[in-house]
Amino acid sequence: MKYLKDYLNLTEGLIKTYDKKIILGNVLERLSLLKVDISGKIINDSKISIQLNNIKHISYERLNNIADIIYNTVVNTGGYFISYIEVENIHGLKNKLKDDLYEVIKSKEYYISFNIIFESKFEETSIIPDFLYHLTIEEYRNKILKNGLTPKSKDKLSNSLDRIYLCSTIEDCEKLIPEMEMYYNMERDKNMYVLNKKKYSKDVKPLILKIDTKNIIKLYKDPNYINGYFTVDNILSENITII
Repeated sequence: MKYLKDYLNLTEGLIKTYDKKIILGNVLERLSLLKVDISGKIINDSKISIQLNNIKHISYERLNNIADIIYNTVVNTGGYFISYIEVENIHGLKNKLKDDLYEVIKSKEYYISFNIIFESKFEETSIIPDFLYHLTIEEYRNKILKNGLTPKSKDKLSNSLDRIYLCSTIEDCEKLIPEMEMYYNMERDKNMYVLNKKKYSKDVKPLILKIDTKNIIKLYKDPNYINGYFTVDNILSENITII
């Protein structure tokens, strides 16, 4: 099971995240037997990372063995999922990939290191505020007012369960605008310069929505943002107000 959504059909008893120190220690001990340049660290309360260096000098077979150990120990047993993989190419440039680790390994000749970032399973909160807020763009205004919000995963810089991101306050959503603008600038550049499309017409003006949470059954803390939440429930249009 490589992604968080793979856990959805399991019972709650199986969806358990084990102590970061124990899991990190276990996986590094197992990987040390492969005699490769690898290290790991705890980033914060919900994240750990595993750094693998000198990629070009490791065979495809051994890299796939490493991936097997990582998935078996950290993902399947530990209860974590790969959020993203930071790769450094042969020119020293870094990039974040959402690709599956096995897919990244297929292009290993272009990289000198992998830094694999893991997140723990989502943490449910027992207190749901009466109102929360959601940041989106003008392009989706009419569709949202007609159909509401549905959990999606496409507009994100990391792998995770399909979800709707929510902020505690309007100000918290405003703080996310620069990151959102960065995402759509990257999308525009990809469309125009990589895919050779002549026009990018998406209206990316920021739009903040006020969400009445009365129909949200479960709310989870977002490990990436203070005062951030997400839900996997649909949000009806009748519970959405344009700010």
